[in-house]
Amino acid sequence: MEEIKRILMIDDDRHMHRILQLYLRNSGIVVDGVSSGRLALHKLEQETYDLVLTDIQMPGMDGKELIQKIRKKLPEIPILIISAYEEEKFEAEIKTMKKIQMVAKPFDQTTILEKIRALLNSNDISAN
Repeated sequence: MEEIKRILMIDDDRHMHRILQLYLRNSGIVVDGVSSGRLALHKLEQETYDLVLTDIQMPGMDGKELIQKIRKKLPEIPILIISAYEEEKFEAEIKTMKKIQMVAKPFDQTTILEKIRALLNSNDISAN
């Protein structure tokens, strides 16, 4: 029996939370959602997750700052970034990091699931 994976999703868009939580839950993945970087860091201190799924553009602490803080505390946790904005400079920066990938919004659910599974099943994967 395959182990159930747990993901922490950070996005200030409630609609995105609902869609991805339902889809991923139907794929056997448990998703906890929070709406800010501050709440995400708090949740990561309390719970254990297999992967972080985060937006870049958020009020308060943006995804870039959040990722830097997560990497300091949990350097090996895989991170999947979802963003509607072109982040060329940041995209180049994350290509040097391990276990991190980026998907542009809008995306299809199959792509998200494939990226999540690739990150969860790999010991050493970097952004494509």
